[in-house]
Amino acid sequence: MYAYAWWEILVCALLVGCFLAAGPWFLGVRLVPGAVVVKGWFRTRRILVERIIKVEPVECISMLVGFGVGFIPFIGKVRMIEVETEERGRWRGTSLPETLGRYNTTLLVAREIRAHAGLAR
Repeated sequence: MYAYAWWEILVCALLVGCFLAAGPWFLGVRLVPGAVVVKGWFRTRRILVERIIKVEPVECISMLVGFGVGFIPFIGKVRMIEVETEERGRWRGTSLPETLGRYNTTLLVAREIRAHAGLAR
């Protein structure tokens, strides 16, 4: 039987703590020439600007509750961004839960994405 040493547990706890502390600094939406890059905890999405048709803040749909959540007590109105794209004549709606935030902040980000894509506000 293998007994863990205290330093192995400490190293694991420090690594997890560093990941949780440093992760939010790299999350979010970045507007790069020709694309919108959305970085989440576990994946990065790259959406080409010429394919974007519509950008809207929508209620957050999560697997925890199973339906749209538009208000969280002590936080207020919350939204996430949904982007509709067209590729080869097919429309596709993509929800971006990485963009979950307060209503005004999400609205501002959606407007910046629309301006970057050359869409009407």
